[in-house]
Amino acid sequence: MFQFLYFSVIIFVQVSGGGKVLIVGVGKNVENLGKAGYYKCPRCNNESLYTVLEITKKFDVFWIPVAKWDKRYFLTCTICQYGYELKPEEVKDYLK
Repeated sequence: MFQFLYFSVIIFVQVSGGGKVLIVGVGKNVENLGKAGYYKCPRCNNESLYTVLEITKKFDVFWIPVAKWDKRYFLTCTICQYGYELKPEEVKDYLK
């Protein structure tokens, strides 16, 4: 099961002449790369469409992406979101 979270933090920076506000965020970017086909899900027992997701951790400043890291791929059931982690070289095999 996946958790897709995003945290925003407001930082007040004291500088001479007044304070400044800096808004930063840390979270995950989820991109659906496409359909992988129909498979029987071991969790919900449905024959369902599976998709390939790319999940990347990210850091934003004022909602502008600054850095991304830890790119991972998952094959997921579209009904219950149960999934398996894929190796990067396996992704092409599942995308049709």
